[in-house]
Amino acid sequence: MEDVERLEELVMYIVCVRIAGIENINSINEYMSYLKFLSKEKGERLSRFSRKDDFLRSLVADLLIRLMLVKNMNLSNMDIRISSNSYGKPFIQGHSVEFNVSHSGEWVTAVISQSPVGIDVEKIRPIDLDIAKKIFTEKEYADIVAKNDKERNEYFFDLWTLKESYIKAYGHGLSIPLDSFSFSVKDQNISFENNHSQEHFYFRQYQVHSQYKLAACSSHSDFPQEVIIWNLREILDDAKRLLESIS
Repeated sequence: MEDVERLEELVMYIVCVRIAGIENINSINEYMSYLKFLSKEKGERLSRFSRKDDFLRSLVADLLIRLMLVKNMNLSNMDIRISSNSYGKPFIQGHSVEFNVSHSGEWVTAVISQSPVGIDVEKIRPIDLDIAKKIFTEKEYADIVAKNDKERNEYFFDLWTLKESYIKAYGHGLSIPLDSFSFSVKDQNISFENNHSQEHFYFRQYQVHSQYKLAACSSHSDFPQEVIIWNLREILDDAKRLLESIS
């Protein structure tokens, strides 16, 4: 991987990693040694995961953030201490950089920025309209049911990833009523309305795979034109090369 400019010269940096065939992983033994690059608490938590695919997605997400910070902020892995606010939003102790991660199916994604950010990736799958009615506003739900079956599933996840990215960027968790803000997407134009905050947020969608939806949210309007794609082998090799053990 080529080094990029320092974060001070960037507004936002988004990286995606595809872990092909993750649902069919037979063993995680080869990945256990990478837990030493995480905090002791995070490593212990991951080692208790019963599902191999959940373990690997979470491991890669944490390694990805650490590598992005090391490569862009001139930090050492030893300097990276991740905590969470009272609503569960993660932050780096002692540094103003913002970050967020998300994973679904074969994809793991992460974003770093100088501004509050949120990101969400979701695999498109059949939806339950009863659930949609509970989590979306009346206008959003009406827009969903007006679609045909294929468009309905895709539009559901257009809205869901946008909502998740906003909740994560705003940083107050599900204390925000889901019916207090609303999206609509038409011809790649995103409309956003909310009645709970005067803060301004901006949104962008990216396509990494035809079966997935990816959305990012930021308090700053300058988004990267495209996401950076790294592969799993690069992540693991760079972890050994750039991250010091902190356990």
